[in-house]
Amino acid sequence: MFNRFKGVNEKVKKTKIHNDMLIISLSSMSTTVTNIIKVGLIIVGVFYALQKRIDVGAVTALFVLSSSFYNPVMSLCYEIGDIMGTKAIVNKIGEILNYNVPKEKMFVEKVKCIRLENISFSYNDNKQALENIDLSFEAGKKYLIIGESGSGKTTLFRLLLKMNTGYIGNIYINGDEYRNISEESIYKIIGYAKQDTYIFNGTLKENIDINGTNDREKMTECIQKCRLEKFMANLPNGLETNIGEEINKISEGEKMRICLARALYKECDVLLLDEITASLDPINSKEVEKVITSITDKIVINICHKYDEDTLKTYDKIVVLDGGRIVNVGTYEEQRNRKVLE
Repeated sequence: MFNRFKGVNEKVKKTKIHNDMLIISLSSMSTTVTNIIKVGLIIVGVFYALQKRIDVGAVTALFVLSSSFYNPVMSLCYEIGDIMGTKAIVNKIGEILNYNVPKEKMFVEKVKCIRLENISFSYNDNKQALENIDLSFEAGKKYLIIGESGSGKTTLFRLLLKMNTGYIGNIYINGDEYRNISEESIYKIIGYAKQDTYIFNGTLKENIDINGTNDREKMTECIQKCRLEKFMANLPNGLETNIGEEINKISEGEKMRICLARALYKECDVLLLDEITASLDPINSKEVEKVITSITDKIVINICHKYDEDTLKTYDKIVVLDGGRIVNVGTYEEQRNRKVLE
């Protein structure tokens, strides 16, 4: 949404500045004209008074009554500026309200493979955030991406989510070019969970089933997979308990498992996990990792700093990034032999 309306917002800002300058100009002009009229009336009045063609009272009355002329002139100048400014902004609002989402060529039903070929990306033409990235992600497999802060991990996710589009290279889903796939399709097939998850002010059910599909069987399955049975059993009204009001009583681990249940309920084909265990204690971190490792029907791509030997073995590939480049890709055994995970 930000990318879609950013250009329109910039135009509105420029229009506002232009209209502000117009109002200032009209105000200055009207003030100048008004002062000229006032001075002119005084000069003319004094001239006729000295010739005794009118008295001082008539001059005063003329000066006072003249305000009935120049006050509307000043108001008119202000109103013209406001009308012109409002018209431009209303037109922009109309463009937004009447915006038609362009129909793309592709709509993906089921993701079998995601392939990145020679991907490079930079923010504002500065240092490359990603450089010459070649990766493949296959259905039913789990991938762990590790690297220091600033190595390009989150940037990679932003490209997959179509939050950043100005990249060089090609991304393919099932062989179809990413740029030709509709955003609607991307948001349907990709689920995303991150460290600073959000609990809505609503029931547990509403926090998981945010689209209101009311699939009880799927809800039960997600709660079991995310190990939320005990948490739900302790709620006074179970699924119908408003957890938004009790947010301070929900642990970070419980919040994260709710977020995972939300992503799983969506039935996406790809699950992107961005440092979801970073703020968790060891016990909760291990519980969440168990949830992740139990997922077998999706492409799971996990960015993580905290890992242990048992969980590392569950990943099909471990990708190491450094400075926007891929250092190496391999299984747990391969990476251990390279001493990458020490």
